[in-house]
Amino acid sequence: VVIFASGTLASMALTTLLIPLLLQRGVAPSVAALVLAAFGIAQLPGRLWLLRGRDAIPSQVLRSWPIVFQVIGLIVVTITASPWTMAGGVAVFGVGSGLHTLSRPWLVQRLYGVVEVGRWNGEVARAQGFARAVGPLLMVGAATILSMPVVLVGVAGLLALTAPFAIRLPDRL
Repeated sequence: VVIFASGTLASMALTTLLIPLLLQRGVAPSVAALVLAAFGIAQLPGRLWLLRGRDAIPSQVLRSWPIVFQVIGLIVVTITASPWTMAGGVAVFGVGSGLHTLSRPWLVQRLYGVVEVGRWNGEVARAQGFARAVGPLLMVGAATILSMPVVLVGVAGLLALTAPFAIRLPDRL
């Protein structure tokens, strides 16, 4: 639950703060919109990759790669000044986000089995819904106290902290 809610919170941080960050760095609004568009477009390859079938993809990949891609994407967005390099970071984040979204039902089924998958997917979805609802408010509030880059790095750090737990999840409980 924490792993997927953190991924959703990271998505909310990126989509909420990216345009203001780009505008603050002097990027034209139309270019900023193109940079953000990389997020949606890049989710597709991650999702298509999963269409190969869940048994063809090791569960270790489903547990770790989405987090790694999202963390790398957030760091690239934070440390670079070029909008086109930032678009690359957003795209990397988007691939991770696409993988994260579709890996949830497969991972939950592997962990809890067919009988409990509905209940646990619901628990995860509830936590993700909460992160989706309060995430933008938290991110804007934190960015007014700190700064947008500090918030994005902090969210990347939070997400990175979930990686060791995600990697160690067993295939079955």
